[in-house]
Formats: sequence, C-alpha cells, structure tokens
Amino acid sequence: MDMISNLPSSIVETILCLLPIQEAARTSILSREWRYRWIKIPKIAFIENAFQVSTDEAELSVLEQSCVIPNERKETNKKCKLIHAINRVLAMHEGPIHEFTLSIETDDSGIEIEHIISQLDINNYLIHSSDDCTIINLFECLPMVENLSILLAIVECFGEDGIPQELPNALVHMRYLYIGEICFIHKYGLPLLALLMRSSPKLEKLKLEILDDSWVEKCDRSDRVTLKDYSDIWLEHLKELEIENMIYRETELDFVKFVLAKSPVLKKVRLFLHEEVGKDEQMQTLLDSPRASPEVQIIVEIAEGSHTGSRSVM
Repeated sequence: MDMISNLPSSIVETILCLLPIQEAARTSILSREWRYRWIKIPKIAFIENAFQVSTDEAELSVLEQSCVIPNERKETNKKCKLIHAINRVLAMHEGPIHEFTLSIETDDSGIEIEHIISQLDINNYLIHSSDDCTIINLFECLPMVENLSILLAIVECFGEDGIPQELPNALVHMRYLYIGEICFIHKYGLPLLALLMRSSPKLEKLKLEILDDSWVEKCDRSDRVTLKDYSDIWLEHLKELEIENMIYRETELDFVKFVLAKSPVLKKVRLFLHEEVGKDEQMQTLLDSPRASPEVQIIVEIAEGSHTGSRSVM
C-alpha cells in the first residue's frame, strides 16, 4: 500500500476511477491519508444491477422498512440504499465531475432522476435510464451537456408526445453526439436525430450506430418523415461524421448526402460498412453528391472476415 500511496495523485485518481464506486469509497478505511481521496474522483458511475446491499432485516433503515409491504421489501431496500448512496456521494464530493453514468429503473414519477440530476453540474452524460417525462423534460435537465450518448430505444420511454421539432432551449454547449441503435425507418429515428442536430448549434462530431431495421415493428415504422422536412438545418461547426453498421440503404445514403450538403467545415466522413456490403455504385452516388465543404474526406472501411479493408476517397 505504501508503494501506491507514493504514486502521483493523478495516477491514484486514475486507479480510483477504474474501481466501482463502492470499492473506491472503501479505500477510505486504508489510512488517514486515503480517507478522502475517493471523494475527488472526476468519473462516477452508479449501475443498479451491479450495486450490492445487505438484505439483513436488522440492517434496514426506518425509511426502507416503511417503503413497501414485506414481500417486496428486498428490492425496495436495494433501491432505497442506492438512491441514498448516490445522494451521499454527491453531497460529499469535492471538485468537478467530468463524467456521471447512471443506470437505474425508476417509477412513473421519475422523481429520483430529477433530484439526482438537479445536484449535478457536469459536462458528459451517458443516458440509458428513463422515466415518464417527455423528451423536452429530459433535455431541460441537461443544459450544460457537452458530450451526449443516447440510445434510440430510450425515446419510446418518454410518453406519447412524440418528438418535437425543436427544444425550447438549445444545447449550446454540446460538441459531441452519439446515438446508438438508430434506425431511419423507425418513427422516432429521423425526428430524434433532426431534433438534436437542430438544437446543437456548435456540434462538432456526430456518431451513429445503425441497427438492422428488421427489428422494427410495423406499427413503429414511418415513411412520412423525410429529410426534406428538415431543410432548414445547417451544421455550421460539424467537422466529423461517423456511421457504424451501414449497409447502404437508401435512407442511410440520403442522410450522408444531407450532411455533406449542410456542413461547410466538414473534414472527415467515416463509414463502417456491414461485412456483407461492398458496392462501388453506392459509393459513387456519394462522390457525385453536392458538398458544402471542399476539404471533406470520405473514408470507407469494410469488414472482410477477420480483417477490415479500408479505402479513402475524396
């Protein structure tokens, strides 16, 4: 332990960030010097499924014992302790929090999430938790977000109000946006993407991971929304577009063309194609499409068996 204690503070901080938050907190018992080191780490993650609590009846607090009827107490005991732990950590924490990850199942009110987010002043959010709020309610909680990662599936958890054309308040600090498991034929796919592009005037990098559209139920499909409905979008600061699992569907090609035409400072477009795709004629349609940036480079990588083929075209 003396060897670790003598390491530079930055290295100790990195080690603590790699530990689950409960383990990082337990380092406080090592010595007086270690008692408060964990409360300064800039990266914190609370994952409900990985959170460990005692289920001993004698250790239940008065609050936990009053939460629910006895046969439901075990699960609520865990939930109560997790919320208490989060609030406790945030109350004790010193210094900036650069990244906060929260994976938790909430009730219909979502009051726990709202209370936790209200205590944060951070720049990076990984969203994969939801409540019964609208999509506008969600983004109103993230006014300072700079790097946002979100799954398309979360949108379906925010009521039946659908996706608005724009947010009341723009996400003026956001520089990086990642949307996972997006599908352009899903009724929320293109509207969500357009909403976040329109509401992020300083966006510099956009990354999409495309999901096979075979999973989309017929009732969730929509061909009524097209890119023509978003002709007012202008990606003034976008420098890089990256798309994973692309298979050259018409909707995917149309989106890349849209970004090429709307991004005057775009430097790089990286397309990671599904391994069974490698058609030059579709690539030619991109080469022939109008570009707002004269310097953009299009890079295509095609998975071929166990290795990846790469080619670059201007």
